[in-house]
Amino acid sequence: MRTHFQRFNAKESPFHKEYNEKGTKNNPKLDVRLSIKAQKDLKKHFEELYGTKDGAFSKGIQMICHDYLDKLCFEKKIFEHLEVIMLIPKSDNLKVLDVKSHIIAFVNHDVDFNEHYISSHREGEDYLAYDLMDFKEMNFPMNLLKETVDSNVIFTPKEYLNSFNNFKQRQKELYQDLDIDDCYFVRFPLNNYLDEYIDGQFHHRTFKGNHIGLILLEDIIADRKIFMIVDWFYESDFTKTISIDYQFAEGEELLDWIKNDYDEEDSAMVRSAFKRFHDNEYRQSRLKLLEESLIEKLEIVRSLQNDDSED
Repeated sequence: MRTHFQRFNAKESPFHKEYNEKGTKNNPKLDVRLSIKAQKDLKKHFEELYGTKDGAFSKGIQMICHDYLDKLCFEKKIFEHLEVIMLIPKSDNLKVLDVKSHIIAFVNHDVDFNEHYISSHREGEDYLAYDLMDFKEMNFPMNLLKETVDSNVIFTPKEYLNSFNNFKQRQKELYQDLDIDDCYFVRFPLNNYLDEYIDGQFHHRTFKGNHIGLILLEDIIADRKIFMIVDWFYESDFTKTISIDYQFAEGEELLDWIKNDYDEEDSAMVRSAFKRFHDNEYRQSRLKLLEESLIEKLEIVRSLQNDDSED
């Protein structure tokens, strides 16, 4: 894969869990042996950090354990709270897609809003296909980006998010290699379906901190399907960032590679997630849903026109 990662600030680890330490006074203690010097140094540090009251050492050890746990990925799944937004050219050429596509935003729904934001992108277990949509105001989730506490769009300060036109103009300035007036955008949650369970956690088979996901991008009307591998990792020390990269791939070759290179269970899980890849019945059902949505919107527009004419 390429190594041109896009880096985004992360307020918290994507693997973060809340561990309620209240009421743990009677819980079994950890049996940890440290040299006397190490214990003295830690005790001195924790008392300066938390004060000299009883419990400073215990609080410090809890902090160390929680920080370490935040680096560990214990599940292979779709991380529905970690949403990525990309701009993508209308092309089937893999080289064009690799060069001219851009990851423009990353949002952690759990921590990037003053209040929890409910996403409207399609979510569901074992579902890895997401819609390619025209990059137009009527389609784009501008409210998602407006309501984050800070700007979650790369190189785009908050003042550009007050209107779609300002936002679009900023993207034109940033991505002059892409036809912003005639391109797709796609929003999808990160997944790690190509990770392997090694040394007590899920990660890339070679790079321990990296996670590898698989996405199918589809334009139902144009009958366009594009496979994409996503490489991402969380960097907790000092920076607190999530870095994300991508690479487009030919569908059948990719699925054959997964079938040959991964164990049967992992291969079956991925192929099951893409079982709709050649399913015309699925495409017809999606077209029917699209038709119903358009009819509903048309009826709303007509009702508004009727109200205006009566006035």
